[in-house]
Amino acid sequence: MKAAAELLDECGRRGIALSAVGDTVRYKPKNAMTPALLAALTESKAEILEILRDREGARRAPWPPRIDELLAEGRALDQAGETADSARANAIVGELAAYVASLPAGRQAEAARRLVAALNGNGARDRD
Repeated sequence: MKAAAELLDECGRRGIALSAVGDTVRYKPKNAMTPALLAALTESKAEILEILRDREGARRAPWPPRIDELLAEGRALDQAGETADSARANAIVGELAAYVASLPAGRQAEAARRLVAALNGNGARDRD
């Protein structure tokens, strides 16, 4: 599985996005893929699909109920405007940051993006 993870890292360094679609590994942009890299991906296809599916499942997994509570409280404070309790807002941000930091490194950026979108009201229930 290490070789597959290294291949995924190499694709990332080259700006190649991979996704699992059924039993197929899709990639884009097409012109960034080299024949040697494509051959290596094909050779490790089963492992690559497993990693991609695990990542997709992790992205879709719901966050803990406490996070939903913090998001709702944060949105309520935001709607209250300038008179909102800034100390409580800072505490909420701190708790959300601690949650993101507790995740595996590969999931932190996506979790932070989802939390910001949820706080802004763009996908509060969306787990993608």
